[in-house]
Amino acid sequence: MTPDLIGDICTRPLAGATQPEAPLAEQSLENVERAHVLRVLEATHWHRGKACEILGVSRPRLRRMIQHFGIVPPPHAPDDEAADETASGPDSAGTANHRD
Repeated sequence: MTPDLIGDICTRPLAGATQPEAPLAEQSLENVERAHVLRVLEATHWHRGKACEILGVSRPRLRRMIQHFGIVPPPHAPDDEAADETASGPDSAGTANHRD
């Protein structure tokens, strides 16, 4: 995570926000966490692997956070399971340490 990314994530308004956010001191920790997770997902174009790196959480933890906060992926967001399969590839099971 770099300071320039933090600044962009923290200062950019949420997509579709219709009213200004309350001052940080007036927001609950859960609302702040939800907004941060959503901003990171938007900043990474919903690339969950990159979002996990920035947030410092595992992919299962990010899935639970998305569900807990009621965050709904936009229609253009890549499918999480499909992204997992693409990243590992269909022939990669058990071949990572194989040498010929």
